[in-house]
Amino acid sequence: MPQTPTRLLTPTRLVRIVYTHDFETDPGLEMYGSAYYDADNRYLVLTEPVNDQGAAVWFPIDLNALGIRRFVARFKYRIGGGTGADGIVFMFFHNKVTDPATGGKIGFCNKDGSACEGYGVQFDCWKNDLDPSERHVAIIKDSVDNHLAYYNTDKVEDNEWHDVVDYVEADTGRIVVFLDGEKIIDYDAGSPLDTAYGYVGFGAGTGGATNWHVVKGFALYSVELGTGHELVPRLGTPAPSRIISPPLR
Repeated sequence: MPQTPTRLLTPTRLVRIVYTHDFETDPGLEMYGSAYYDADNRYLVLTEPVNDQGAAVWFPIDLNALGIRRFVARFKYRIGGGTGADGIVFMFFHNKVTDPATGGKIGFCNKDGSACEGYGVQFDCWKNDLDPSERHVAIIKDSVDNHLAYYNTDKVEDNEWHDVVDYVEADTGRIVVFLDGEKIIDYDAGSPLDTAYGYVGFGAGTGGATNWHVVKGFALYSVELGTGHELVPRLGTPAPSRIISPPLR
């Protein structure tokens, strides 16, 4: 997709829209497993409430090829309407999954266990052995069991739409997650993130229990100047046209 002109939001922060799509039309994404575009409802279906589903969807974004080290991603998700599992994961700086694993692996790796390398913001609604709780949002790395930080919330499975903004600084190792305008996770690795891979996408899965896992609207912005500030979204639209710039401390 052609990149739009850059927009200067403050004297110290330049934000460039890398990709944005409201899903009002088929975005033509690279999809694997149970994922498909629902033209009637105008959103991405990662799984229906059917047992043993696995999905992976990839955007035409390679963070490394584009030289993006600091970005904001925004989307809406809805999980529910089934018997209770398993969750969605937003993947970034990730290897490309093409045969997505089902159940609690939520498409974060292939069925044979390969292509797990990378990061994710996980919206998990089933407690597996190494999960911190039954319903949580977590930052994970290289495995769905490796929780770097987490936040317990029932919003991961209430069958309602929720707005997510993720802010990532690869060079500092900082990952911030906003859920419906509230900052719920502010993780600092204390060292740069592992950026061996640059792909960006979504995964989801069902196992013995099920749910609808759907995503509506997606945008990714590179942040080319300024570091260490939260970027607070202007809520209200599935695919945002702008971001509020004031830094918060």
